[in-house]
Amino acid sequence: MKNLPLATQTLMILALLLTLGACQNESSASQSSGNTTASATQPIATATPVSVVSDEQAIEILAKRVEQDGLYKDWNSLQCLSFMVEAADEEGYDLAINENHGGECPGDPSVAPVVDRFRVKSDGTILWLDSSGTYVDYEQAKRERGQ
Repeated sequence: MKNLPLATQTLMILALLLTLGACQNESSASQSSGNTTASATQPIATATPVSVVSDEQAIEILAKRVEQDGLYKDWNSLQCLSFMVEAADEEGYDLAINENHGGECPGDPSVAPVVDRFRVKSDGTILWLDSSGTYVDYEQAKRERGQ
């Protein structure tokens, strides 16, 4: 997957997320118990604990959360955003969400400005990089931004 253009990688990940979301909705509808939602600062609820072990998995967790929370719903489409791992260590993955330009996405195709930065910790916890350069609780940052 690393040899594919970034836009193609992003589209593949978004298609996967949409498919996973549809499967999850079908599964949720068949259960008679009440729904519970995972806090963004907690690992995404799964049958087994989340252990983030790859760039692709970190991107998937962040992209799913961003779409679920509608963070960029006012954008032309999520196709106009790309997710990039900037750094990784044993504690987690630092990701940037960049604008895609060209095609259906407005803007100069020769630039891809950073929209936001996040950290997906190795346990699936998501942190948001604030304007002071500090990673903060995802839900707290979302509230402070009015989202």
